[in-house]
Amino acid sequence: MSSFDSKNNVSNKSSRSQDAFQMPDLFGQSFETQISAGDCCKDLNMAREALDRHVQAGHGAQVAIRWLGKEGDRKDISYANLQELSARFADTFHIHGLQQGSSVFAVLGRVPELYGCALGALKAGMVFTPL
Repeated sequence: MSSFDSKNNVSNKSSRSQDAFQMPDLFGQSFETQISAGDCCKDLNMAREALDRHVQAGHGAQVAIRWLGKEGDRKDISYANLQELSARFADTFHIHGLQQGSSVFAVLGRVPELYGCALGALKAGMVFTPL
């Protein structure tokens, strides 16, 4: 029995057909085929979406992150500064032998460098995990 009653117009789980919802056919391939082939996301890079496109659009001087410290410190970081910091991290990862698909674990507090590290790892195609 569903957790919602029939007044909420939700059908009973047991009466639903397993194939009641079909993923749409996108660009001639099923969604499942695209996911298994990796086609749907191969050109997506979160660092580009979060930083590079803003800098390219002329918004590099705008504040991307306003960091507030425990002691009342405040630091504004622009898109351009964050882009530079993330590029430095990405280069450092490559210099130390990490490659696309490598895992990066960071033991940092909530400091601005954490975001540069995370975006640098994503920019380089790595998996980022804060600890």
